[in-house]
Amino acid sequence: MVNSVRAATFGCFTPPDVDADVTILAGDIDTEADGVAWAKATISWRPVLYVAGNHEFYSGSKAVQGITAKMKQLVAGSNVSVLFDEVLAVSILAIAE
Repeated sequence: MVNSVRAATFGCFTPPDVDADVTILAGDIDTEADGVAWAKATISWRPVLYVAGNHEFYSGSKAVQGITAKMKQLVAGSNVSVLFDEVLAVSILAIAE
């Protein structure tokens, strides 16, 4: 699990290639949809669960639902799943936000 890396804004971070079934990005990765774009481009070898934190919504210029919709649209059909008031089951693991 990774959180608070501010990936695109504060430098390059590549998650280690460890033997894991899923990568969980638990908020504060970057602002608006930049974090999910980074996750999609950087972590392609396993499923990614992305749960936004407060930094994703710092712009204040858009509604939370609008930014969340943009995130989901950006990663549609990829290995990245954006969770917002929903549950996603992975194998025998259930993650709820």
